[in-house]
Amino acid sequence: MKTHMGTDGNFREYEAETQGFKAAKRKIRTASAAVLLALAFALSACGGAGNSGSGNGDGGGAGGGGETGAEDTEYVFKIASLNTSATSLDSASVGLAKGFFEEEGVILENAGDISVPQYTSALLQGSLDAILLMTSDGVAAIDNGADIVSIAGGMDVTEEKPHMIYVVLEDSPLQYGDDISGKKVGIAGLGGCLAGFPLEYARQIGVADPKGELELIVSPENTLVDSLRAGTYDFVGLHLLPEQLETIYPGTRILFTDYDLFGDKGGDIDWYVKRSLAEENPDAVRAFVAGVAKTNNWINENTEEALEFYKGLPAEVNEEFYHTAHFAEDGLLYEDHIQTWIDLFSTGTNIQELVNKDLTPADVFTNEYNPYYKQ
Repeated sequence: MKTHMGTDGNFREYEAETQGFKAAKRKIRTASAAVLLALAFALSACGGAGNSGSGNGDGGGAGGGGETGAEDTEYVFKIASLNTSATSLDSASVGLAKGFFEEEGVILENAGDISVPQYTSALLQGSLDAILLMTSDGVAAIDNGADIVSIAGGMDVTEEKPHMIYVVLEDSPLQYGDDISGKKVGIAGLGGCLAGFPLEYARQIGVADPKGELELIVSPENTLVDSLRAGTYDFVGLHLLPEQLETIYPGTRILFTDYDLFGDKGGDIDWYVKRSLAEENPDAVRAFVAGVAKTNNWINENTEEALEFYKGLPAEVNEEFYHTAHFAEDGLLYEDHIQTWIDLFSTGTNIQELVNKDLTPADVFTNEYNPYYKQ
């Protein structure tokens, strides 16, 4: 989406249209610049840490059982905001602390703060060589010609740990399946999860023109519930687990989650690299993917220890907001998860519309660099 942010701290109304797509214009009210906490939780495109990988040495190839065997090889991967993430998406920091990347000959270096909306451009320009993107945003970028490819799964979704929850006040008349035409939706950005989920919810419950019937209002995520209570919105989207809602925001309830819409297929955040990097430095990518896979598995098996690690990061966040997400087992990617967003963008009712009607999951992802992958 191309939006214009107000600078006076007040809501302002602008015309917004999907950049690079022939989508119908609609009015979106946008809040001024979000505070750091809101960025950390909203994550716009819902990506997390970004990685850059440049291989040095002769490179150990992938081995069985997830080992690359690269004892004497070092691959440098620059990470955006390493060890500063305020959310559980910062799995790379966990892998660094536990030594999983070091075991694969991968050195993680902090590339400094790079805003999430700039991840793809930073990747293409070479400032970063691998990034985390919401699957929807990866599909959209590739559909628009970005020469990137997903090489490993990051955060995935379970019923207990969805990507997002959309909530109403406890006494709201809105129930799951009710018509939401004309409703005001508070979201923290216009990425695939933030805007794409409510638009798909509207389509699934029978709203004929979701983009025309819903009013999407962008504001920092840490202000959304207060504004919901004030009557600004009818429902809002939050990056929280269902079990956290009552404690953090009493008097609210869940209207729907992304798991209600897609099961485990719609809320993934995956690792992407430039396709040329993968082709020219396959051993570096294999080593990095092996580190990701080990990290994912350890977090899933040691959620409490991982949670304590996140709480120790230098981020000014109330402790109750921390949670441990679920991560893709073995770092594997799945064709039907990618196809979910290709299909969604083919409906003409979502935040973006497919440009390349022949786009397939094979254009978006590969497991060929994953030592755990078995054909």
